[in-house]
Amino acid sequence: LEGSFLTTGFVRFKNGHYSPPRTDPNDTAGVTQGRGINNSLRVCGNYTSDTSHGFFLQGAGFHDYDVPGSSFTVLLGLNNAGDFSGSDIPSSGVQSGFVSIGGVITVFTVSGATTPLAFQINRSAQAAGYYLACPGFTPGSCRDHDGLYFSPTHPAGSARTPVFAHTHSK
Repeated sequence: LEGSFLTTGFVRFKNGHYSPPRTDPNDTAGVTQGRGINNSLRVCGNYTSDTSHGFFLQGAGFHDYDVPGSSFTVLLGLNNAGDFSGSDIPSSGVQSGFVSIGGVITVFTVSGATTPLAFQINRSAQAAGYYLACPGFTPGSCRDHDGLYFSPTHPAGSARTPVFAHTHSK
């Protein structure tokens, strides 16, 4: 958040230096958020205009991306193979999580929950995230590369345990 109250993205490099603020050229609301980055410094995230839209950023070049048929897209995670994950609102109108593995998009929902978010995807194409089950209850979740969904993931007695990353397991 800058002094002008605009939200911009940036990259922090290994040497400790920062890139200049990055704003998607189609951002009309002053909200560009970098959410994930891989080893080739490709960034994924979202910006706001009429609604939320996804983007990829490589160097100074933005490439906007929306899940086909969706009215809302947030890109949250990106692995080194170029697979990515996030959340969208497809034509059904029900917010869902999604993964794109090898260019194939798989959208998923969680029974009895709203707002599933696939926050990160690892090199084994396993996604980690969370969802809203009811007010104040946000259990973590993991989706395996073959579509098997593990949820909820939280210690006994906890109400909020979002999972933001999943290490390589193979």
